[in-house]
Amino acid sequence: MNRIIFFLAGVFLLCFTSSCAQKKQDALRDELMAIHDDVMPKMGELSTLAGQLKQVIATDSTLTESERTEIESAITRMALAEEGMMDWMATFRQPEALRDKMEHEAILQYLEAEKQKINEVAVQIRSGIDSGKKLISTHQ
Repeated sequence: MNRIIFFLAGVFLLCFTSSCAQKKQDALRDELMAIHDDVMPKMGELSTLAGQLKQVIATDSTLTESERTEIESAITRMALAEEGMMDWMATFRQPEALRDKMEHEAILQYLEAEKQKINEVAVQIRSGIDSGKKLISTHQ
């Protein structure tokens, strides 16, 4: 009888621990996805601004070499930010897909690293939009 009780208690503890681990993983995933969901809609604005800056380069014959270089650099940074988002989305794996292959702590480390990556992409996107808007307003 005691063996059955200990066995059931062990099974319950295992299930409870697994459930808590999954909740931590899911909460961390939700945090990083909130960052993604905040900046993903800004991709269109980033692309539009890059297009407008390309138009400035193509049509404004009064640009100095320094201004042209500054605009081209901004366009490059915008393209890298967009590429960063696409790369992140292509390589990100949901915790559910990792649970059969990785331990809980390794999944948390992976999710923390992914959170850092998407934060960096978010900074690049916001920075690209800010610099694009400034350059467009300067050259209108």
